[in-house]
Amino acid sequence: MDIAKKLDSLEDKYYDSWEEDREKLIAELKPIHQQLSAEDPDAFREFKLRVINHFGGAYIPYIFWTELNTFMDDPVDARTYLQECMRSFANSDFGEEEQQKLKPLLITYFNMEKEFEMNKFFTLVIANMHPAVKEYFRDKSSFHEKNARGTEVYKQKFLLLRKIYPDFELFNQPLSYLKESLSK
Repeated sequence: MDIAKKLDSLEDKYYDSWEEDREKLIAELKPIHQQLSAEDPDAFREFKLRVINHFGGAYIPYIFWTELNTFMDDPVDARTYLQECMRSFANSDFGEEEQQKLKPLLITYFNMEKEFEMNKFFTLVIANMHPAVKEYFRDKSSFHEKNARGTEVYKQKFLLLRKIYPDFELFNQPLSYLKESLSK
């Protein structure tokens, strides 16, 4: 599969008619994501690095989810890719839907990341961004710092769901529901 050509082809459709209905895009990208992640780690890495710079950032939360999962097992190797996702997100169309999907993942990441690494990222990347982007990232960092209970809930939810294909509707369910339904 030529990943670059496939993404370019899908991007044409996205900007023609799918921009208002992102679910069509997600439906097209999901099988590619799942196939490459299961069969070809190198092609999956290429896919992740390319897709974060397509579709105005609409697929970034899905890639961030997979990278956050990797970060939990291997923070050193995954940090670079997580921060590249955040940089791409900061430079994207920065859509409301993507902001909502990324919010709990960012808060979870901020909770697990070393303070030095976050300070470095904020200084080198976020400080140079549009004021709305700066505010979004500061808001999520502040939430993590001031709301330990909410942050812990996000983290527990992610720990329960991290190994599945990103499912933001499921992630939005109450923690008690997730624990009960996933224990069956």
